[in-house]
Amino acid sequence: MDALVIGAGIGGLAAALGLRRAGWRVRVLDEDHEEGEERNEGVALWPVALWPRALRALELLCPGRLREARRAAWPANSGVFDLDGRPLIRLDPLVARGVAPIVLPHTEVHRLLLHALGADQVLPAAKVIGVRETSTRVVVRRGDGVDHLTDLVVAAGGPVSALRPEVDSRPRARRLDGMRWHGVVSREQDPPEWCGEMWGRGETFGIAPLADGGFAWYAVTPPPEPGERDDLRALRERFGHWPEPVPRILAATGDNPPTARPVEVLRPLPRRYVRGRVALLGDAAHAMPPALGQEAGQALEDAAVLSLALRAEPALTEALHRYDQVRRPRANRVARLSWLAGSPHRRPRPWAVDLRDGLLAHTPQWMITTALRRLLGTSGP
Repeated sequence: MDALVIGAGIGGLAAALGLRRAGWRVRVLDEDHEEGEERNEGVALWPVALWPRALRALELLCPGRLREARRAAWPANSGVFDLDGRPLIRLDPLVARGVAPIVLPHTEVHRLLLHALGADQVLPAAKVIGVRETSTRVVVRRGDGVDHLTDLVVAAGGPVSALRPEVDSRPRARRLDGMRWHGVVSREQDPPEWCGEMWGRGETFGIAPLADGGFAWYAVTPPPEPGERDDLRALRERFGHWPEPVPRILAATGDNPPTARPVEVLRPLPRRYVRGRVALLGDAAHAMPPALGQEAGQALEDAAVLSLALRAEPALTEALHRYDQVRRPRANRVARLSWLAGSPHRRPRPWAVDLRDGLLAHTPQWMITTALRRLLGTSGP
């Protein structure tokens, strides 16, 4: 049986690995190859949080490869804080139970998957513009007039996938009013006073440890007003009054310029992930805000469940039905929770921020820890 995966990001490569482990012959079409080094440099600094479910999925897809990835320990005093330094969510209980994520640069995760699959399985291609199903197979149409004939198509081309309307025409890719910034600080710098996130009014700043002793940082900010700068200097001015170590980290970022990108989501979420012989995966199915750090992890879970379903069910129709029934409820739920968790950042009304911080500060930590463990760290994928 032949499968064609559209998209060569983390989700697409993971899907290809899962399909191959299920006994399929796989090709991956890289629609973004023309962006080349510019794209690679842009994503290099993105931190990817691999929570326990994602780690288990990765181990299922490429057993033993995770040992190649270096890990960093989360320090004490990790959590989510308000601008006064008050802890809203403590990560220490999660760290103690092995539920805290491993944070790796995007390029390291991508490289791990690509090496496991083999670079020769990824083909540069023009944009895919549609599919046409026959009685037994699928014809994939490209913008340059080239067609591919295959038994299964996995659309993993991101929020703007051209194949999503073939499965569900309702969802639309939307850019939220905000920017995501990513950067790194080398190990030569003093370690930060905390890791985790600090929440302001419409702004977020996060810090995560890297295996080389340095730290990845990320920020979510409102879009610049007309005439305002949109660069590192403006970012330093915006966060200059925040408690340390935020200003210090931005001051130390000069040697590694940060990258920025818009926040893209799907609204509404799909009612189905499968139609006929076409399956949605990753951001093509459930692009979500970054509030819970689940974007790459959910794509890895998608790929693992699809692989297990294809191995468990002899008929393709039943396998795809199982994939849809298992993944759609969970991934859509995580996407909705990510949307809810990020809503005070998108709409920085003072009363909403105060309500959020007050509720979290007075919620027993054991309740928060239990909820996070169920969402991020228990059985799965």
